[in-house]
Amino acid sequence: MTYYDNEDARRREFVHAVKNCRTVKFGNYYGQDGRAAALGVSRRRRWMASYFAGALLVPVPPSGKGVDVDIDDLWSGRDLASLFAEAYGGSWRSLLHRHTPIEKSSKGIQRTLRRHIESIAVTDSIPDCRIILVDDVVASGSTMCACAELLWRADARARVHGFAVAYRPGNEERLCNFATRQYE
Repeated sequence: MTYYDNEDARRREFVHAVKNCRTVKFGNYYGQDGRAAALGVSRRRRWMASYFAGALLVPVPPSGKGVDVDIDDLWSGRDLASLFAEAYGGSWRSLLHRHTPIEKSSKGIQRTLRRHIESIAVTDSIPDCRIILVDDVVASGSTMCACAELLWRADARARVHGFAVAYRPGNEERLCNFATRQYE
């Protein structure tokens, strides 16, 4: 899901519902839980079933800065990984843990791989299967890219992919820039 100016408010509301376990307040998914609505959107894309089938879904760890208290973060990545694994015949497991809380990239903080790599650890051996990193919203891509880098450092043979319910580009930022950005 990419934002366009004329749909910005509606899509922000959808993302808010996904991130905060809230009810969607518009459109075809009115009245549904945000995560169930995200799954509903994915089911309308036939290729999603084969993308997730047989994969290990790994949630991207949250920033660690909670709504009210550090480490009390809403972790929709974990919930989405569990939901999508069950729906599409995959499995999920936490392989990454953020040991040091950091400010969220969405707050406009400098987005670097180093900042995330130094605050996240791989917590288990890397299985020999296709891994899909799962997040609710990609703001800059730095967290997801850092997670992929850490998995590759742990096992260079790791086959790592990514999935997010929404992508929120900044000013003048496009998806191709996200895919090719050099952080350091």
